[in-house]
Amino acid sequence: FRKGWKHMKSRKKFLSILLTLCMMFALVPMTALAAEDATFEVIDTEGNTTQFTKIQDARKAMKDGYTLKLLKDYVSTSDYNFGISIDGKVRGVTIDLNGYSVTSNQKNGYALKLEQSYGGARDNTVTIKNSGSKQSVLTSSGYQITTSSGDSNYTQIVNLEGDIVLKNLDETKEPLGIKLGTGSKLLDTESARNLIPNGGFSVKEADGNKYIYGSYANAAGKAADGNITLLHDYKGNEPINSGSKSAALDLDGHTYTYTGKTAAINVNYPNVEFTVKNGKVVATDETTDGAHLIGAPNESNMNNRSLTLDGVELTVPGDVCGIITNGTETGNKVTLKNSTLNVENGFGIYFPSSGKVTIDNSVINAKHAGVQVCSGSLTIVGETAITVTGQPQEKTDADGPIADGAAVSIVNRDGYKKLETVNIENGVFNSAADVEAVRAYSFNNADKTENEWSEAGNVVEVTGGSFSSNIAENIVNSDMQATTTSGGETRFVVGKTAVENAIQALKSGDKITFKKVADDAVITVPENVEITNSTGKDITVNGDTFEVGETTTAHVWDTEYTIDKEATCTEDGSKSIHCTTPGCTAKKDVQIIPAAHKLENVAEQQATCKAEGIKAHQHCTVCGKDFIDGVEKTVDELKITKLAHTYVDGKCTVCGESDSNYNPGTMNPEQMIPSQPNDTNKPDNRMDNPETGDGSNLTLPIIILSVSGIGLSGIFIYLRKRKCNR
Repeated sequence: FRKGWKHMKSRKKFLSILLTLCMMFALVPMTALAAEDATFEVIDTEGNTTQFTKIQDARKAMKDGYTLKLLKDYVSTSDYNFGISIDGKVRGVTIDLNGYSVTSNQKNGYALKLEQSYGGARDNTVTIKNSGSKQSVLTSSGYQITTSSGDSNYTQIVNLEGDIVLKNLDETKEPLGIKLGTGSKLLDTESARNLIPNGGFSVKEADGNKYIYGSYANAAGKAADGNITLLHDYKGNEPINSGSKSAALDLDGHTYTYTGKTAAINVNYPNVEFTVKNGKVVATDETTDGAHLIGAPNESNMNNRSLTLDGVELTVPGDVCGIITNGTETGNKVTLKNSTLNVENGFGIYFPSSGKVTIDNSVINAKHAGVQVCSGSLTIVGETAITVTGQPQEKTDADGPIADGAAVSIVNRDGYKKLETVNIENGVFNSAADVEAVRAYSFNNADKTENEWSEAGNVVEVTGGSFSSNIAENIVNSDMQATTTSGGETRFVVGKTAVENAIQALKSGDKITFKKVADDAVITVPENVEITNSTGKDITVNGDTFEVGETTTAHVWDTEYTIDKEATCTEDGSKSIHCTTPGCTAKKDVQIIPAAHKLENVAEQQATCKAEGIKAHQHCTVCGKDFIDGVEKTVDELKITKLAHTYVDGKCTVCGESDSNYNPGTMNPEQMIPSQPNDTNKPDNRMDNPETGDGSNLTLPIIILSVSGIGLSGIFIYLRKRKCNR
């Protein structure tokens, strides 16, 4: 029994050990397997970690301030075909890619989504970083990263750190980058700008830093100085809404393409001055207006709104309005400056509210009307050009713009606020054939009919411009008016600048009819242009007087005289101004050129002992005559007598000529040494030799005498030696 008990005890011990080993064996591989299969690690605020295989489980574990860290590359599958997203009520999280990549195969899907819900909105910062040694790639067919604070009253700052690259699932397309939704912003850096390839708005905030927002409205609400800059071309369905603060949007040479259906630009708050400058705005939908100053958010108080387009090209494709206001509102302003408004199937500007429209050096291309005001004021200045291509259409409803086909349309309309002043100072205005370029009329909303507006001249004043049709006399106020016909096109021009420009554009064979000419006007018309004077008074053109009603081709006079006949020494000549038109022999202002010698001054030539001199005089190069003080002189009268020689020792001391009468043995009286009776104190060193009367120089005779003596001595010595030798 004892032996059996001992045996049983051994078996139990063995079984216990075996069971323990099995449990250990079972546990160790499962732990290792769990670590090996985990794709995500959630790190709480205390640094504790939990690993997960599925993103759904890791997402549920995330709380405020937690970090989601990748342990492997993540690729969405058909079981869960989404990128990585964080619950909308979780804030201030960090996504650590850890050197791994995220790929979403969902159509138009995201790789990372950090969008807070409206109820979970708070100011917070989210960080997307790569702490690993390898580059992390975020790939999707939609935006690679989408962010939002959930409420425009709160801000979500997005930080990106480390080596992170964004890619489109379709490798042939560029990535869409980061979508900065409501309240989300990026610190503005060069690398951050590259992550916002579609749009992006940069502003300087109160903290002195620049941030990037995804929409204009979000950026405008935070701009410390009211200036917002578009970073890249934009294409999408988000309009440019002004928001409640006055600001300026600098498109910076980019194009903002709006694909939505309301209006590309909305000044959607009262008391806001909104400027868009330096770029293009394009609407793609045919139901979309260009810009609205109408409507929400406060229908009962939407007054005093202002829109300025400065250096902007705004294009809309449909039968709509380029810019439109509401007739119930007051104090609105629309300004086009150095801009272009293209509404080739609709209306350019429709302004029924009180306020002011200014068109300065801008272009409007439209079909039904260029600019139509039913209230307020209108001013057109600069090199403006407004072209309307359509014919007038019958009005079928009581409200809205009237398709009257005019480049400028001023409508005194029943039930609308008062028209103030309309000033057209310069520009080119074109309407279709047989349609008035500028129309000022009354409109009855009840029976939808046009009527004459007798008081139009008290409101409308045209002082300058070039028009495709005549303008009603009661609205024109200028002392320079004309019509021109060139290339088969007739234009009515008003004002000094417009008339001068029209004249400069005329070519040979063109016509101009002057209707009014200022008294001080200086008019110069090109050659071979037909001129008609319909001013009711004589006028001067090209220096010629044109009588009332006269029609003729004006001469074009040269600015310098032409010599018709050269004057001679004895006959008068003539000069005149000639017409420069080829083949025309007309001339004017003939002037006599008096006969006159062409005199040249001749300097005096002094007389010498060898030649006679010549007196200073004037010599005519034509006839050869000579004059002194205008009196003709002969050659003999101009002569100066030759001077006498001055001889010393038989030579002239001036010219060196020998004296033919010179005798060396005779002393000239001039060569005799005079006595000096006044010098009585000097001793008389003269020898008492008798005077020979010869005062010649003795040097030469002495030399000759010396040579002769030497010669005689030589002969004497020679004869003596010869005698001794014998």
